Amino acid sequence: LPWLSRRSAILGGALWIARGYIAVGQDTLYLQKFDVVEEGGLFLHQYAQNLQMAESEALRHAGAYRRLGLLDRPMIFRIPIFRDMPAAPAPRPR
Repeated sequence: LPWLSRRSAILGGALWIARGYIAVGQDTLYLQKFDVVEEGGLFLHQYAQNLQMAESEALRHAGAYRRLGLLDRPMIFRIPIFRDMPAAPAPRPR
């Protein structure tokens, strides 16, 4: 910071994400926005409060992957698993 050109913004932003998020284990967009660790939390800088954000961002990313022809490529998903989850999904928030 300050990022005064496109190049410095891209490089600086990538370094900022790498150091502040990925290096501490927040290596997915979901983990960057939601603290899923129960006791005392693990991360200090979550900011997501829109519960529908994960779905809307997933749809946006899926569209980008589709447009780029990447949907048939192998992907690795890191999905948090929680104990004592209900058998049925909760209704959508309104």
